[in-house]
Order: sequence, then C-alpha cells, then structure tokens
Amino acid sequence: MSSLAGRQLTEAHRLAQLRLGVAVVAQMHNAWQVVDPDDIEGSYDDWMPLVTPIAAAGKAHSALLAAAYVRAHRQLETGSDDFTPVQGGGLDVKAFTVSMLVCGLYSARGNLGRGVAVNRAMEIADARTAASAMRYSLDGGRETITESVKADRRAVGWQRVSSGQACDFCASLDGEVMSEDAADFQSHDGCGCSAEPLWDAA
Repeated sequence: MSSLAGRQLTEAHRLAQLRLGVAVVAQMHNAWQVVDPDDIEGSYDDWMPLVTPIAAAGKAHSALLAAAYVRAHRQLETGSDDFTPVQGGGLDVKAFTVSMLVCGLYSARGNLGRGVAVNRAMEIADARTAASAMRYSLDGGRETITESVKADRRAVGWQRVSSGQACDFCASLDGEVMSEDAADFQSHDGCGCSAEPLWDAA
C-alpha cells in the first residue's frame, strides 16, 4: 500500500488526467460544429481530420503526465530513480476511426431512423464521440502506468483508482490490486479512472 504522500500524489495525477479529459471533450464539442445535420455523411470527411489530432495529442499528453507521475511516485515510495517509465503507444488511428463512425455517424443516422428529433440525435452523437475521444486520450496515461509496472523490477502490481462518482463497473474494481503481468486496464468511453503503481520498497 502506498504512503499518505504517495496517495496524495496519485490523486493529484488522477485530477490532472481528468482535467486533460475535460479539455479533450471541449475540443471535440467544438469540432462537432462542422457536422451538418442535413448532410451528416457528407460532412464526416471534414470532421475526421479535425478530431483525430485531438485524440492523438490528448493521448501523447496523457502519457507524458503519467510518465512524470510514475517517476515521482517510484522515487517517493522506493527512494530510487533508476528506472525510466515506459510511455504508452500512439493513437490507434484505425480503431479510433471506427469508434468515431459508430459513436458519431452511425449513432446519428440510427436515431434519426427511429424518429428521434434532429437536434437530439446530433446532441447524442456529439456526446458519444467526445466521450470516446476522452477514453482514447486518457488511455495514454493508463497504458504508461501499466506498461511501466510490467517493465520495472521494483513494481509488484498496480491498483485501479477512481473518483467517488465512478460508474458501477469502475466502482466495483476500485482499489483492486493487479499483478505486474495483469491484463490491460479496462476503460470505457468517458472513463476518468487511473492506476496507481505498487512497489517493493525493500
């Protein structure tokens, strides 16, 4: 278990990641303005080049925040700084594009087909694409922490850290300790959870 100072550092990191996620969502909402409700499919080609860099930059920034956090947390808990954190990979553009299609174009088209009002269908698609971009962005930090734990001989595992307002799925996993070779972090669209590394202090 981390020290009080370690837990405080973890909470500061979680909040920094959440602020990044909020910024990504705001940028996504702004980009959605180019989507024409009268020509959703036609304007998709104008929209994707705007949102892909948002998620790519968000993921890179998230990874940098997490790398600095892992380094500081390790130093605090073990007294050693002889490890360079492993930063998460870049944005999977193919997977992101599919998510944007499903959450944006297909969502709006499906809701319109079911008789949902145009404004409401657009609001839903806007919210869903923004939440998805937040997940892709903040996965940069989550991947950095879990991959660093796997690579570091002093790490013994990691635990999920969520807010007090987490969904039922995340709340059920909050504080659960995962071994260093555990499966990847499970996140969902709009997820604001992070991870805290656990160290062998000896």
